[in-house]
Amino acid sequence: MILRGKLMKYCLNIGLALALSSAPLFGQRPEALKEIGIDHPTLLKSREIFPMNIDSAYHYLKAAQKDISQENLKIQSAYYAYLADAEIHRGKLNLARAYLDFSKNLLDSTANPLLFAHNQYYEALYLRESQQLPAAISAALIALRVFENHQDSSWIALSNRLASGIFYLQGNLEDALAYLERSIAINNALNLESELAADFHNKALILVIQGNVEESFSLLQKAKNLNLKNHNLGWLGRNYHALAYHYQREDYSKCEQYIDSASSTYRQIPDLGALINLKFFEARLKVRQGFYKRADSILESIREMSTDELFLIKAAEYYQVKAHLKAHLEKWEEAFNLQNRYLSIQDSLDHLEHQAALEIYKTLHNSIIERDKLEKESEHLQYLNSKQRYIAIYVSVLLILGALFIYQLYRNQRLKGRQLERERNTFQRDLEFRDQELSAIALNQAEEAQWKQSIMARLEDEIQKPGPVKADSLKKMLADLRRSANSKNQWEEFEMRFKRVHPSFYDKLQGLAPDLSPAELKICALLRLNLSTKEIAALLHKSVKGLEVDRARIRKKLGLTHSKENLTKFILSI
Repeated sequence: MILRGKLMKYCLNIGLALALSSAPLFGQRPEALKEIGIDHPTLLKSREIFPMNIDSAYHYLKAAQKDISQENLKIQSAYYAYLADAEIHRGKLNLARAYLDFSKNLLDSTANPLLFAHNQYYEALYLRESQQLPAAISAALIALRVFENHQDSSWIALSNRLASGIFYLQGNLEDALAYLERSIAINNALNLESELAADFHNKALILVIQGNVEESFSLLQKAKNLNLKNHNLGWLGRNYHALAYHYQREDYSKCEQYIDSASSTYRQIPDLGALINLKFFEARLKVRQGFYKRADSILESIREMSTDELFLIKAAEYYQVKAHLKAHLEKWEEAFNLQNRYLSIQDSLDHLEHQAALEIYKTLHNSIIERDKLEKESEHLQYLNSKQRYIAIYVSVLLILGALFIYQLYRNQRLKGRQLERERNTFQRDLEFRDQELSAIALNQAEEAQWKQSIMARLEDEIQKPGPVKADSLKKMLADLRRSANSKNQWEEFEMRFKRVHPSFYDKLQGLAPDLSPAELKICALLRLNLSTKEIAALLHKSVKGLEVDRARIRKKLGLTHSKENLTKFILSI
């Protein structure tokens, strides 16, 4: 049984990402939209696509932007609200904020209360995702009251579910469950199985915190069965995903089965973003299990399957998990570099969102100017040309220009930072290449030494055989080989290159152990290249046993006699 405290942490950190953040996915049925006067075919179609593939729905909306601009303000307002909804689910809150502001500017709240409530609903979604919970619950309850006054059952159920999710985030489980039960009652009366599946999924997350694990699991199974029946793949994938989380600490086998089911479902939609989120969960799971190679393989598969745009969005999480993996492998330098890359990319993503938001505000400004030109021909010409309106436009222009100026300053700083990062990366790659080059030289010398030792051994055998052997000639050859094998030229060239690559190595080493002999320093240099005992023994014309004695002497001088630390790892850390 999982402890209650762990369940709370699990649900708040994981469950909300799977369900509550996806609350509106299945509430945008064409009938519900028509009830509030949104009957444009493009908008209706996009909301049908949305639960199956968010990116497809988003691109479908973007492709229709020119046509929508010719429609009335009610349709345009709904259009930008849905773009904001898509950006909320894509995690781009700055863009969502800009689209919501655009939608509000096109909407007269007194003219159509239902559209006003519709806009408040998406405002609550945005505020919830940006963790402004008091304001979020206020907007959600305003929307709920308006829909209740107009007896719009579908939107009443949706608003209850949204309010439930916000109360859940505030830790108010009692109200969260009460509002969700209202949504369940309405959807049950309307016999909306797909909506009930979403409610059951969310209720399961509340119950598991309250300690009712069995009922929570039962509701997840109900939700899964309803989604299978109605072929609601978007929620079905999330059901499998949640069940995988449910089993991650109790039964790895079942956890992996549900991961496979979720993966298959996300591929079928297809929902690449959800699939990549699942892969990140699987990678973290493998790190926790100690399967580090498998975790690394999963991370590489994420990089391969991602589009350039999607990987840019996911890169921060990729490097964060990669850093976690390297830390488990005790590769601290790599972990530190990956963590820095994660922080750098996170800053870049924030910058890109700000840049896109500025573009949307520029579009908003241009749209207002264009709309004003058309309305000059109407009977409201004098009202629209009032001093207040021009002052508002003037202030808008100043704000946009100021924002663009600030962005330019920020961009210049970011470019300088990226240049420094590239230079650091280039230096690191050059250092690694030179280490590889030194290792190759040392290994080649070791192989050459082994070959010469073998020739010398064979020549000695020939000299000792009875019979007419040209002993003088063979002895001369043997002497030449010995002189070649004992030549210091190759080692001097190697040591010169080593000091160029690692200029402070010998100084640091002698600072730790001033009494190290030149021969012992030579062994330490070869250990710094991560050569094996056998390779070093061959290179120095020693036996493996003799080299092990030398290593023990070095450990003693470095003060590692009573330590379990590996000598090679210690040398590599210098």
